[in-house]
Amino acid sequence: MPEKMLDENLFVAIKKMLRNYPYQSIVVLVALVLSSLFEGLTLMSLLPLGSLVLGGSSDETNDIFVAFDNMFRSVGLDMSLGSILCIIVIAVTLKAFFHIVAMSYVGFVSASIASNFRIRLINALLSASWNYFGNQPVGKLSNSLSTESDGSATLYLNLCTLLSAGIQALVLIAVAFTISWRLSLGALCVGLLMLILLHRFVDMAREAGVVRARTYRNLMKSITDGLQGIKIL
Repeated sequence: MPEKMLDENLFVAIKKMLRNYPYQSIVVLVALVLSSLFEGLTLMSLLPLGSLVLGGSSDETNDIFVAFDNMFRSVGLDMSLGSILCIIVIAVTLKAFFHIVAMSYVGFVSASIASNFRIRLINALLSASWNYFGNQPVGKLSNSLSTESDGSATLYLNLCTLLSAGIQALVLIAVAFTISWRLSLGALCVGLLMLILLHRFVDMAREAGVVRARTYRNLMKSITDGLQGIKIL
């Protein structure tokens, strides 16, 4: 199957999932964004914490130190070791809470996708003509009900995992640029170079996945049809 056709089928499947589960997807997106933001707040809190422990702040962290000091003063508190630790504990707790909420919704939607896939396939088979139904290998149908339905659910899970990693990366990049834009720009260039160099291996893994899926589908079809013939004998 051409790569362009694979990309089109993938985007069509993602679009249908988002259209069938819009509210759940919005909840997952909001929860992932909040989780990543609180993780960024945790990392930024470590900078003034280190400044308090070491007894000074560098030029890169001075602005962050002043920002945290102004934030505490706006609520009538002094920035101390205990207050910074409280911020870190609260941020870590909220980060974990929103991440659990997001993954819970992802699990619910993934199970619904697999269940609805099987129901729609069974209804389509019951509505199909007998000539079409009779010409379909039993192994192909059983593989669609088991493996391919689970694969559609895994697609949504992997999509949300990729989205979570992307949002987290954006937040971490923003935090890094806040600390030192020169070092962050250099690290970003190195990361892009690694992405270009490793792109070929990603394509190889993708091709291997396509071959694996096709081989497994043919294997299941042959085994199921063979067992059916042996049972008749």
